[in-house]
Amino acid sequence: MSEISILAIDLAKGSFQVCGVTTSGAVVFNRSVSRTRLLQLLGAQEPCIVAMEACATSHRWGRIAQSHGHEARLIPATYVKPFVKRQKNDHADAEAFAETRLGGVSKMGQCDIRRLLIIGAMSVIRWVVRKGGSANRWLESLVSRKLRMVAAVALANKMARMIWALPSEQHTGPWCQKPHNEA
Repeated sequence: MSEISILAIDLAKGSFQVCGVTTSGAVVFNRSVSRTRLLQLLGAQEPCIVAMEACATSHRWGRIAQSHGHEARLIPATYVKPFVKRQKNDHADAEAFAETRLGGVSKMGQCDIRRLLIIGAMSVIRWVVRKGGSANRWLESLVSRKLRMVAAVALANKMARMIWALPSEQHTGPWCQKPHNEA
């Protein structure tokens, strides 16, 4: 099973749909397994990415996957929905988890984050204009010579560069949340 790079799991109460995918994106298997069989599979599988829909039990299963040396990724259902090709069922959901861009931001995630950064930047610029200046000379100069929206996009881009410069261990987003280790 060492050729598998992603195990995509659709969590349920009694049986789980597990889809194993290679680095090239080829589906090796997509089958339903019991709780006991899932534990055995996680133990037997070489370390890989284990992707699951963020839900009530996903943090527990993420910790179990991590205890076997896997990297757990929790994905909100809204980021998986565009990848479901057929009718919604466990089999299709597991394949969709495997197809999301787990290593980076999906196109939809990029648009959402960009929009949020611009909204935040507009908020800062409104404050700078209302208060009549800023401690940040770069921002004050930018606001004085550019349109507000142009300045907001420039500030959002600067914030994005700062975010991406953070170490990868600390940089996770809603599309690839790592489960919290609870004591």
